[in-house]
Amino acid sequence: VRPPTENLEAYDLYLRGRFLVNQGGEDPRKGLRYVQQALSTDPRYALAHSGIAEAYHWLGGTGIFRLKDVLPRAQKAARRALELDETLPEAHFQLGLLAWSHEFDWSNAEKHLLRALELNPDLPQLHSLYGFFLASMGRFEESLSSLQRGVQLDPLSQIAHTWLGQVQSWLGQFPSAIDRLQTALELNPTSWHANHMLGMAYRLNSNCPEAIEAFQTAITLAGRHPWSIMELGLTYLASGSRSQAEAVYDELSSRWNQEYVPPTTLSFLSAALGRFDEAFEWLERAYDERDMLMTWVKLLPHFDPLRDDPRFTVVLKTMGLYA
Repeated sequence: VRPPTENLEAYDLYLRGRFLVNQGGEDPRKGLRYVQQALSTDPRYALAHSGIAEAYHWLGGTGIFRLKDVLPRAQKAARRALELDETLPEAHFQLGLLAWSHEFDWSNAEKHLLRALELNPDLPQLHSLYGFFLASMGRFEESLSSLQRGVQLDPLSQIAHTWLGQVQSWLGQFPSAIDRLQTALELNPTSWHANHMLGMAYRLNSNCPEAIEAFQTAITLAGRHPWSIMELGLTYLASGSRSQAEAVYDELSSRWNQEYVPPTTLSFLSAALGRFDEAFEWLERAYDERDMLMTWVKLLPHFDPLRDDPRFTVVLKTMGLYA
């Protein structure tokens, strides 16, 4: 067995970086710095290149950085990892992740994910991510099986529990989803991601007070992240406070003119407020920006107000998901 690096300092920096990357929120910024330090310590450390791709994916995919600015860097890092070690499952994992979430290239995504699983069938995050991919393709039974396998392989992984609970909530399995997300928070109460997804599960289950509390916790942990602000607006609307939902929309649209805000967040709020022409305009921007939430167009309940509109069929066809 060939170790990934002979340099223990580089290995330590890589582990610290990946831990922070997987916490979500602002932590991927810190994680990226650690992984960059690992790479400067050992420039031929393929896992570190893969870790940089992962950090950029998080930062772009969750709207902290503008995706178009960081996607080329993520692709370059993942390809460099593969050049250094074609048998590195993490490199195939990252290329599959990018092909799925931002390139919208479903066949290439599955090819790389299956290759990664072939190289290391016991890597927990691979099963979790493949489960995510399968859910976005509408293959729900396979998805839940893969997500559960990720949890079985690493029962102490906060993100594995969060991703499983996330998909369960979108499928309407609310008791299981909430239990799973609470387990994630027992593992790490300071996870922005888990708090955010718990809030979403509560909102979808019509438990608005609990949802508002969870989103406010997420905002305390990670600042006014557009995802959590959007969800808070949807929860206000579900609670009967249209004025508060309008105020959230105004905040995000104002921020759009000054910084990157994922266009899907504005589309979801527009749709919920009944402004459908506006919602589809934002979806066009989301496709152009390669907004990661567009991969969930078949499943995410946020798209439901638009599904009966003929224009939504065009969106599905454009995404290659009309079936």
